[in-house]
Amino acid sequence: MKKHILVASAVVGMYLALLAANVQQVGGWYPLIGLKDHLVDSATLVVPCESVSTAYGYDGIAFFRLALDPLTHEQTDYGIVLTHPGYRQQRIAYPALAWVFGQGSPARTLAALIIVNLVCVFALSMLGSRIAEHFGYAGWMGALFALGPGLSISVSRLLSEPLAHVMMVATLWYLIRRRFLAAALTASIAVLTRETMVIVVGAWTLTWLLQRKTHPAAPWWLLPGAIFTAWQAWLWMQWGMPASAASGQSPLPLVGIVKSVGSLTSALGVMEWFFLGMMGCLIGWIAMAGRYAMKADVVSLSFWLLVALYACLSPAIWNNSPSFMRVCATVFPLGLILMMRAQATARHVRLAGIAIAALWMVCALAEIYRYRLVAPTLWDACPAATVPMASTDRPQSVEHS
Repeated sequence: MKKHILVASAVVGMYLALLAANVQQVGGWYPLIGLKDHLVDSATLVVPCESVSTAYGYDGIAFFRLALDPLTHEQTDYGIVLTHPGYRQQRIAYPALAWVFGQGSPARTLAALIIVNLVCVFALSMLGSRIAEHFGYAGWMGALFALGPGLSISVSRLLSEPLAHVMMVATLWYLIRRRFLAAALTASIAVLTRETMVIVVGAWTLTWLLQRKTHPAAPWWLLPGAIFTAWQAWLWMQWGMPASAASGQSPLPLVGIVKSVGSLTSALGVMEWFFLGMMGCLIGWIAMAGRYAMKADVVSLSFWLLVALYACLSPAIWNNSPSFMRVCATVFPLGLILMMRAQATARHVRLAGIAIAALWMVCALAEIYRYRLVAPTLWDACPAATVPMASTDRPQSVEHS
């Protein structure tokens, strides 16, 4: 156990180093929120104006705003516009946890968002160690669960994937151990963290239907399903439209990725090659992990259903490697579970681990470079007045993923 704690602490240290490097680039912690100038009212903004960028914004702005007031019914408050509020608010678990510690204070809320993600990274590593040892591998390999390439982006930009991942992995672990009530509880948190985690509940349901005669069990999957449905209904009543109305999905599989490849290859530069390279690494990992996902069980079904969902992502997401590496990051811990369960050789798992760690480092370095670009775009001081754009004519400033 002490070794597992040391390894998990070392992984958290890597994320702390990444955060420190980003803060050094932009001169403070508040720019990590991802505030964009046309989404703030400088007269009522509760954070320093020097953290607002004229060119770069991201989803962290929504999580910060919700962490100040999770059950808000105002689209503009605290000087921040909540774009597509129903879509944002459906991912309530992460900002709600931060609110428990932040209690509406901007400084404490920012700290809470960071701490929650770091705790999730630690928990992922510890849980991964349990899974690795359960299948006969060295416990230190659990660190690989916390080094999913997209997680470096999520922690860096105050996003919800670390919490979603730890709840997803915990759900699958409890299902492997046939601890169904615990799985239902962690799955309930997962679907309130990212709506795509309902795929895991769907896979659990299919598995239950397929195996109910040979492995009878109570339908505990109804609990997270009911919670997800009730929360979506509340959001619809609250905002007058379904939360899914702003999702970044294409109507047909592979349309987004094909269009993206065509767009990237039409004008090849350094960034285009980088995006194509990262896309190739992701597809290669899916192909490798798919070899071990040939059973009709909850892990394999979760893997393939999520891959099918990711195949429907829009070109806007596939054109940007931070977006697709972050959104598709669940395939990395799922792939590790599939490999370990299939008793892949330790050498193969180590090679997979090297690939994951290398991709994590590439994404981390890309984040540091991004914040170097953000720094010159930050406001020097509060302007006389800025009025956020009306919801009817506001362009998308952050990526719907």
